[in-house]
Amino acid sequence: MLRADLEAAGIAQADDAGRVIDFHALRHTFGTMLCQSGVPLAMAQN
Repeated sequence: MLRADLEAAGIAQADDAGRVIDFHALRHTFGTMLCQSGVPLAMAQN
């Protein structure tokens, strides 16, 4: 599903460095951004 969405948006699944976009990476990025924004861990886990 993510692959189809990336294709529809014109976003490559991998960059020139070989880094790949996948659901797991997006999940980690979102968690990191919540943490950096000061969201308490207990709230982020909901």
